[in-house]
This record gives sequence, structure tokens and C-alpha cells, in this order.
Amino acid sequence: MKEFRCGPVWDERIVKLNPAKKIGVLMSSGADSTTLFKLLWDNFPETEIRIFNVQTSWDPKKPLIEEILEKLGVDLELEIIGEKYHNWEMKNHFARLMLAFQDVRNDEDIEELYCGNILPPHPQWFPRWNVDQKGMAKRPWLTNDKFWKNPFEHVEKYHVIDLGRRNGFDDIYNTTISCNTHATEPCGYCMGCRELEYAYDQLDNEEGLSLDKCAKIAVNIYGDIGW
Repeated sequence: MKEFRCGPVWDERIVKLNPAKKIGVLMSSGADSTTLFKLLWDNFPETEIRIFNVQTSWDPKKPLIEEILEKLGVDLELEIIGEKYHNWEMKNHFARLMLAFQDVRNDEDIEELYCGNILPPHPQWFPRWNVDQKGMAKRPWLTNDKFWKNPFEHVEKYHVIDLGRRNGFDDIYNTTISCNTHATEPCGYCMGCRELEYAYDQLDNEEGLSLDKCAKIAVNIYGDIGW
């Protein structure tokens, strides 16, 4: 087992990885799955790794993932799964993912499947039930499964970005796309795009609340709400 520290000084956390001998990693072209794959690839050379992506349209090609692998210097074949669910609407994507994962478990010669699921961001910035927020991610909590592994589910996006920084591969985030509504060009307004911006703010620009600043917010915003 190896441990990886991540996050700012006020919220440092530990990610633990202890993969089996034969594993799969789900890659989506986003920062989370790319970071998880890179940590596994670099630190566990004796582990046999296969990479998977779930088909979401008639075209199974994933040029962005291929570009990410090329920039990482990794010569692995990307295996497409979930072909029989490819014509499902995106509102059914979470169900598509879960069924495709079951297919991998039942049909492929791997012991574990690793996914980059993370914590939803703080509700102060991303209200949980904001129906107007586009691209709201469905993230499971808390998983406990011998096959399906989610070692990032206790960390937020800023921890993921810091893992890349601390381990010397954060330049790959110039290529990854974490958008929840567009596969090739970030939309800039969905939860995935805003969450990435929020992550960098937490690492680089977060000042924290002083008593005076918090009092001003309390009076000006919440003063007439009551209990």
C-alpha cells in the first residue's frame, strides 16, 4: 500500500492505493480519472493495468483520451465497454455506467475496477438541489465493494489537482476536460467546469473568512431570514 498526501494545509487528506495484480481503470478524459490512472501507472509497475471507457454515442472513438495517453507517454489500448447501452439518453448515464461496470466484472479478467469518483463540492458554493445547475454529477457515497474501487471518494477536486502538482504531472490538466455537458470543449458553466475553477481558487486564492467579513455577510445576506 502507498499513501499520497494532498490538499491545502487547512484540509490535507491522504489517498491510499493498494491495487491487485490485475486491474482496470475507467478513464473519462477528466482530471479525476486521469490523476488516478497516473498514480497507479507510475507507482505500481508490477500491476497489470487495462483502461476502459463507456461508449455514449454511435461513435466509440475517444480522441481526447488517446491524446492524454500520448502526452503521458503511455502505450495502452483504450477498451470501449457498454456498447449495448450507447444509445441511451444522457439522463440515464449513471445507470449506463453501473451496468457497464457489472459487465466488466462478469466478463473481463481483472480483479478490481478503479474509478475517479470524488466528493461533491461544498454546498455553500454548489447547492445540492439547484435544479438550474447544468451537468450535476451523480457521485456514489459510500462504496464498499471487492471489485469496484473509488479511492478518491473522500476528497474534493482541489485535492485531485494537488495530487497532480505534488507528483509532477499537473501539466496534463491543460489537456483534460472535466465538463459534464461537452466532450471536446468546456462549456464553462456546468458543475464540472465551475468545480474545476473552484478547485484552483481553493489552492491558490482562498483567503478564508475573518470574523469581520463573516459578520458583514451575516448581516447583509442573512440578517432578515431568522431561524
